[in-house]
Amino acid sequence: MRVFLTGSTGFIGGSLATELLRSGHEVVGLTRSPAAVKPLAELGVEPVVGSLDDPVLLAREAARADAVINAADSDHHGAVVALSEALAGSGKPLLHTSVQHRGG
Repeated sequence: MRVFLTGSTGFIGGSLATELLRSGHEVVGLTRSPAAVKPLAELGVEPVVGSLDDPVLLAREAARADAVINAADSDHHGAVVALSEALAGSGKPLLHTSVQHRGG
């Protein structure tokens, strides 16, 4: 299964990428940083440089994937809308992670 994963260099996304690869899935990982391309590729992730602010990129990668996991900024409304709209009617799953932040 080809999985498009946002937040692929983060704590949740990195853990998911490792497990997905270990389970034999193909992982395409979104990263904001060109410096993360090489480490992601060495892990086995196909890196895509971009941001959650690029709905065209998000829609393109969602359409190319069998499933999408949004493990980046759970409060980024534009990304959720772009991914949801790209997958509407496709039957492809979208997993949206969320982390509760506590002050302190």
